Amino acid sequence: MIDYGILFSMLITNVGLLYWACSRIRDNYKKIMLIMATIGIFVYSGLGISTGFTDDKFVYDYLVFSNLFIASFFLWDYLGVRVPVGRISSSSLYYMLINNKWFLNISLLMYFLTFLVFVLYPVLRLEDLYLFYKNISLKLVFENRSISRMDTVLYTATVLRVILLPFFMIKLQSLRQQSKRGSFFLISILWVYLTTVCNMYIGRYELIIFALFIYMGSKKHIKLRMSEVFIGALVVILSVPALVYYQFYRLGADIPDMSYSEVFMILAQIEFSFPQYYYHAISLSESYSIINYLLWLFTLIIPSAIFENKANYALSINDLFSTHETGISIGDQGYNILLTGLLGEGFIIYGDSFFWLHAIFLSFALVIFANTIRQIKELDTMYLYMVALSASIARGGTQGYISIMVNAFLGYAVFRYVLGRLKNNY
Repeated sequence: MIDYGILFSMLITNVGLLYWACSRIRDNYKKIMLIMATIGIFVYSGLGISTGFTDDKFVYDYLVFSNLFIASFFLWDYLGVRVPVGRISSSSLYYMLINNKWFLNISLLMYFLTFLVFVLYPVLRLEDLYLFYKNISLKLVFENRSISRMDTVLYTATVLRVILLPFFMIKLQSLRQQSKRGSFFLISILWVYLTTVCNMYIGRYELIIFALFIYMGSKKHIKLRMSEVFIGALVVILSVPALVYYQFYRLGADIPDMSYSEVFMILAQIEFSFPQYYYHAISLSESYSIINYLLWLFTLIIPSAIFENKANYALSINDLFSTHETGISIGDQGYNILLTGLLGEGFIIYGDSFFWLHAIFLSFALVIFANTIRQIKELDTMYLYMVALSASIARGGTQGYISIMVNAFLGYAVFRYVLGRLKNNY
């Protein structure tokens, strides 16, 4: 049952502060990022609290967390936190890469090959290239992820895919720059297709993120229009039946005949129920602390092949929580991921007294990534992808997002440094 008083108090404070912050942030990308992340926090934490999935005592925690996230995001943006980019002019490198079709096409081919490795090895499954829709299964996804972590070839392909991501985005950037929307759309759809074939699975939220990225990327200039926000919200609402039917399909279950209200309640039960785990998240904070999170953060760039015991120190919060709740470890039969959302992640890392620090940390991470990438002209589309991906943080937590951004940008930073040295020498 919805408590409209609680729901209204959340909305009025979030919307008011969000409007104030966005009216003062100049960068449209960062405005969209802040809006996407705030909406996510509201959906995966606020709605669950206001609909009775947990005690009302968490209302105060939500208000502190969400509003502190918005305020600190604005503060970090005002302070201009960033990592300086040196060695080579962004403009000169931009035109050097954009005009080098050979380099961009090779990068595109190599990026797509990192997906095809999973089709060719360790078992040849070419039929999945055209029959993948028949084999989509949530039951196999965790098993496949576990195998890819242990197999050297698959692990190497996964690492290369992350490293090549900025170069793939530069290829898309060149298509946007030349107003080749058709080519941009086709290559992006091929990217989604290969992602699905490679994993034999694609999540609902991934589909939404891909759709958001393709829509924004098809536009040469991004401007925040409220009309587009409302249309986007309407599209999501109208897509609810398809999203729920996909839930049954990927589980291999029969799709029942249901009304829209029944379909909506099923999706709400799945997506709004994260707060039910808040007490469990707080109890887990006794065995997981900020030290564990920092160990994960500082060992992020070290490949598991080099640091063999990395998994024992750099723990995945979602995996740890899921095992804590179910007693089943990742890779074991019957394993399933349980999510607490971003506020729940704050409880796990900092406990129920200092959970609000996670809001400050996240806003800092988002702004420093944004301000750093913004300096690099050829990574404009990578910046756009980062904005779209920010919609996933409130659901899946910070680790997946930060891992992609740090590892992808680090590889590109090395490339820029070497190129700068070569340019200075010759």
